[in-house]
Amino acid sequence: VFSTIHSPSSTVQLGVLGAGNFANATLLPAIQKVDGVELVGIASAGGLHAQHSAKKFGFAYAASSDDEILNYPNINTVAILTRHDSHATLVVKALTAGKHVFVEKPLAITVDDCLAMRDAWRASGKACFVGYTLRYSPMYRKVQELVASGAIGQPISLEFNETLAFGHGGTRRIQRSEDLTDVGVFTGDAGS
Repeated sequence: VFSTIHSPSSTVQLGVLGAGNFANATLLPAIQKVDGVELVGIASAGGLHAQHSAKKFGFAYAASSDDEILNYPNINTVAILTRHDSHATLVVKALTAGKHVFVEKPLAITVDDCLAMRDAWRASGKACFVGYTLRYSPMYRKVQELVASGAIGQPISLEFNETLAFGHGGTRRIQRSEDLTDVGVFTGDAGS
């Protein structure tokens, strides 16, 4: 995703909002390997996690405020890796500040939030990507192929079990509404 935001003559100057476990274990190591991405700033509530992540991944600075990232003129792209309930507000603020946006899934937790984000995106002229990373997984591509071809008929019900890699929560089963906004979005995405 980050390589598609910039042209060969420009660099993604990245600011990151959120420095929790998932960001540190999964996303930041992957982002660090992408050519053409300059790790400019990272923020977390309180700033302690941001300072640790800045040192570990080579960000130029750490901050304790989202606004320090959003208002920094040398950042052209913001990755939002925060709690689900903060995504909508931060996406709107980042787009309004003239930044390209990558937001970890789910995009938002209400329809109204999604509509506000859509409106901010349309007004901004900037790119906004949602982290549906499993969309590119061979397993999910196979599910899409089976659904699209009609090989399994028309799905009317779904039971989903997922075994996750170490450090990503172990094995879980979708049973609660929070599960649907977390991994359930991948299942809906795969089936569409």
